[in-house]
Amino acid sequence: MLYHQYLTHVDDSDGTSIYLTRDIGGAIERHEQHKFDKMLYVISSQQDLHTAQFIKMLHLMEFPWASTVEHVNYGLVLGMSTRKGTVVFLEQIIREAASVMHEQMKKNQEKYAAVEDPEQTSLEVGLAAIKIQDMAAKRCAPCLFHSLVTLT
Repeated sequence: MLYHQYLTHVDDSDGTSIYLTRDIGGAIERHEQHKFDKMLYVISSQQDLHTAQFIKMLHLMEFPWASTVEHVNYGLVLGMSTRKGTVVFLEQIIREAASVMHEQMKKNQEKYAAVEDPEQTSLEVGLAAIKIQDMAAKRCAPCLFHSLVTLT
């Protein structure tokens, strides 16, 4: 069998470990500690090759549980970067969604008055809108972050 797409090295030129060797060690440790039935690595699609190499190494090392390791990839949210300080946290998105929904609800005073707990209702509707927006996106495709696009 050819493994050319999986060719990699397991240490740096100075002898220090690289991500691959640390990931292998981490997988072994997690299996020993948790005896998992399945281990999911939820990592961005930018790491597809690394993750394929990692999983292939587990197979080549003949760990019986290697076939239970799976990569679940996702596309990046364009416009967000922790290094650039442009990340928006989920808590902030939820607050904004609830606020937008609350303002929308207030536009119809008659219906607004009939709602038992407008703040809780606006939170629940805002959360639903966030979930719908998220589920509408393709998991592996990069997407551009537009705050509350579907809420108004």
